[in-house]
Amino acid sequence: MSKDTENTGAIRRLPKVGMGDPDDGVEMMAQCNVMNFKVKDKEVTGIGSQHLANCKMMASFENGVVSISVRDGRPFMVSVRLDELMALLKEAADYRNENDQKATE
Repeated sequence: MSKDTENTGAIRRLPKVGMGDPDDGVEMMAQCNVMNFKVKDKEVTGIGSQHLANCKMMASFENGVVSISVRDGRPFMVSVRLDELMALLKEAADYRNENDQKATE
């Protein structure tokens, strides 16, 4: 991780400031890898470039989402439902554990 990112890895609980703010919002500054893809005839043909960028990750169970906003270049945000992300991470962990178990047999 880069030392350029202030408070990288520190998770902060967000206070409810206004109407619509979740009661359980959290955020964390991090580094993310941004990839741009090569596209030909509307199909991805490979990776064009990639670089590290500062990003902010935010999550709330009340809202049911995790969001990642990239701060470098042209800023953008991606949001994913928490239940789908948690299911994906659980499957990845299960798959890793199965492979580790097979390797030790």
